[in-house]
Amino acid sequence: MISEIEVREKLLAFLGGEIGLDDFEDWLIPSSWNMHLDSTQAADDLVASIELVISEYTSDHRTYADLQHALRFLADKEPSK
Repeated sequence: MISEIEVREKLLAFLGGEIGLDDFEDWLIPSSWNMHLDSTQAADDLVASIELVISEYTSDHRTYADLQHALRFLADKEPSK
């Protein structure tokens, strides 16, 4: 199980420069595998949004600045209750 708060904490670590994008992805991918089985819908939606933004960046549809801006927006959204 992966929680929405846990994802936000790692995302903020990336955005704060504590970890790189590769390290964030290396954590996110295995941590979110099969999360649909035991995580909340909010956590699942957040991870799906993050994965989409990263995919758009790695496919050259976003600049690095766009990536950071989009991920900052996701990190700053009010967590689900």
